[in-house]
Amino acid sequence: LGILEDRRFRRIGGIQEIEADVRVVSATHRDLRALVKEGRFREDLFYRINVIPIVLPPLRSRLEDIAPLTSHFIQKICKDQKIPEKKISTEAMRLLEAYAWPGNVRELENTLERTVALEAGPVITASSLPESIAMGVKTRVPDFESLPVEGINLEAYLEAVGRRFLISAIARI
Repeated sequence: LGILEDRRFRRIGGIQEIEADVRVVSATHRDLRALVKEGRFREDLFYRINVIPIVLPPLRSRLEDIAPLTSHFIQKICKDQKIPEKKISTEAMRLLEAYAWPGNVRELENTLERTVALEAGPVITASSLPESIAMGVKTRVPDFESLPVEGINLEAYLEAVGRRFLISAIARI
C-alpha cells in the first residue's frame, strides 16, 4: 500500500528508501466494492487500485474475439514449443465459438495449449479438441450456476469426461 501511495519502499532490513516507478494493473472476477462493504477486502487498498476501472465482459459475450485470440494463442504456443505453426479448421473454430467458456480467456489458452501439444498433424480439427468443447456445444449452458441440480450426477459426469480425455490423449501419443 505504501508503494502505491508514495512510490517508495525499503527492503526488509534495509535503511535506504528506493523509488519505484511502476504502474499496477490488477484484475479480478469478483465485485471488490461488495467485498469492501462486507469487510472482506481492504477499503484503502481498493481505492488505491481502483483508479481507472475497465470492465471486460466474459468471453462468451465477445464471440468476435475468439477467432483472433485463437490465432494468437496457436501462433504463440507453436513458437514457444518450437514447432511448425498449426492451422485450425473451420469446423473446429465453430466449436470454439459455440462453447460457453466459463474459464474465459485462460480456459481458451489452456485448451489450445493442450490441443496443440496433442495434435500430431498440421491442422487442428474438431476431433483434435477436447470432448468437453463438443459436449459444451450440445448442452450450451451459459453459466454453471444455471445447471439444474436434480438428476445430475456431477461427479460421475466429470469422471467420464476425464476418462475419455485420457484415453484420447494416450491414443494420440
